[in-house]
Amino acid sequence: MRNRFLWLKEMNPLLTVFSILGIALAIFSICILILIDYLRQQLFRLIKIHILCQKISDFLVRKVNYLIAKLSPTADIDNNNRK
Repeated sequence: MRNRFLWLKEMNPLLTVFSILGIALAIFSICILILIDYLRQQLFRLIKIHILCQKISDFLVRKVNYLIAKLSPTADIDNNNRK
């Protein structure tokens, strides 16, 4: 990262201060977003959200298949083909 911020040396001192603060804010924001995403992943893993989503999906598939079977008695629906 050598000489990455040499362009700041050429600027007005007041603009340099605001530029440095802006760069620091950008870096801080990125770090906070990464931390929030990590905490979200850990929370979802803790409450096992993927299992809940799978149960809801299975329930909805069963209900849709039931409705299709009721509306079309000739429909051949195989519930065992789901992976």
